[in-house]
Amino acid sequence: MAQTLWRLRLYSVGDPASHLTETAMKLLNAINNLSILRKVVPAVLLVILLVTGNGFLAYSRLDSINNAARNLNGKWLTAIRHLTDIRHALSEERRKVNGHLLAPTPEEKTTRERDIRALHDAIATSWTAYLPTIAGPDEERLANEVYAAFERYKGQLPSVLALSNAGHPMTARTLLLGEAEPDYIKAKEAIDRVLAFNQNGARGRPKHCMTRHKRGFWSGRC
Repeated sequence: MAQTLWRLRLYSVGDPASHLTETAMKLLNAINNLSILRKVVPAVLLVILLVTGNGFLAYSRLDSINNAARNLNGKWLTAIRHLTDIRHALSEERRKVNGHLLAPTPEEKTTRERDIRALHDAIATSWTAYLPTIAGPDEERLANEVYAAFERYKGQLPSVLALSNAGHPMTARTLLLGEAEPDYIKAKEAIDRVLAFNQNGARGRPKHCMTRHKRGFWSGRC
């Protein structure tokens, strides 16, 4: 009799494991009783949430890439393009000076002089466009070297052309090679150094421009 009462008391209190199993069964039955739509909707919402999160992350990364590309195109590549134009125009100007010395008629010499003036204007335009992209003291120093050498070279040309117009091409060539040519070479070498500076920068880091005004030719900002 006592044993029977003990078993009844144990059953009435309940076994914890049995209670847990019963709860799990009720939960499974409740899930089974849900409609297919109610089962699918949470899964669809979870997928949408994951896709949205991945999309936001991808957009953030693309925005960073676009910013870097805009900086690259707006600073380094702009500087490289204008410096390349200056270098080509300077080389073409040197060929026009040679053509002036060799021109047999005054008309041809006048044409060469007009071409030289046009190239001077093209160089000035490209230089003005390049100046706002200059960044840091290193590039400032290199740009000053280009400017100084080109100004010295340009200052020698009127005397060379005057001798050529006066019918003294050999004397003009002597002056060209002895006085103007060294500055022409220095100007091209200085441009090459600035180009290398910008090409290396385009591969490595953003270009933060500086705003200064020096020797009457420095102006603008990025």
